[in-house]
Amino acid sequence: GMMLDEASGVHRSQEPILPAGLQAPKTIISSWNRRSNDTSKKHKTQTFRLLQAKNIVRPQLKFKEKIDNTNTPFVPKIFIKPNAQKPLPESKDLP
Repeated sequence: GMMLDEASGVHRSQEPILPAGLQAPKTIISSWNRRSNDTSKKHKTQTFRLLQAKNIVRPQLKFKEKIDNTNTPFVPKIFIKPNAQKPLPESKDLP
């Protein structure tokens, strides 16, 4: 690697050798709210929409039966498994 070359006294240029028509790739500085290569335009203000709690669609609000998040014990709503290989009372028993 590079450290062995430096230790042996061989100094290589840090830039890779490219054909005449190609340019070295630019370092990409990423940011979630920055447009690419808009530096020529004078910092125009743009509006960004953030995902906040009021913007997110909540499908659970459309449920027919509302979710109960109280501290009451769990009560199963199904009592029969019509297409099951094991009936429900057997599947409740833990191994």
